[in-house]
Amino acid sequence: MKTVEEAFNILARDCYFWLPSFENTTRPKDRSGHYIPDSEEGFEYYCQWLTDYLTFNSIPVATYQVPIIKRLKKRKEISNAFLLGNAGFSSYYYIFNPNLKMYPKNFLDDPNPNRIKAEELVKFESRFGEMPKFRGLNANENLQISLIFDYISIQQYKLVSKLYGPIWSDMGWRALLKEGLQTVKDKNDKVKFTKHFIEEISDLNGK
Repeated sequence: MKTVEEAFNILARDCYFWLPSFENTTRPKDRSGHYIPDSEEGFEYYCQWLTDYLTFNSIPVATYQVPIIKRLKKRKEISNAFLLGNAGFSSYYYIFNPNLKMYPKNFLDDPNPNRIKAEELVKFESRFGEMPKFRGLNANENLQISLIFDYISIQQYKLVSKLYGPIWSDMGWRALLKEGLQTVKDKNDKVKFTKHFIEEISDLNGK
């Protein structure tokens, strides 16, 4: 069995298994208290607002996104908005019939598949047809990593499904964008970086 920290490092190897974090969903509002709409004009405003917000505020970084950021920095990809945009093309397409009830509430404290009922594991495996195969892992370890991915995906899915108002493409990936923005000095270039990041995610989701 892998530790949860080892599992996060394994998931960080492939952007298809990067996990979003919706701990911070702050969005700008107009003078009437309404969210800035997801329109062409709203997008321009939002990108400027988001750039300033991430530049001058601290935001929470999920433990499972830490190895992603470390990997991007090691490969010197943190300063490339388009590569960071690959983040948006991941777990949104992995959730089918989410079932958080099958997991113990403290599952990540001891992420052992044996803690889950056998019949639930059978249902879990049948959900995906062919289970993902992570490099260098045996069948039981592959199952464990997939369960960890599924568990966090469902948690985040439930958070975002309760949101009211526009759901912008950067939400879930702000920790990555903030790190990327720190590599850019000019304010106008920072805004362009933010735009490219969001547009890349949108383009990937539209394919």
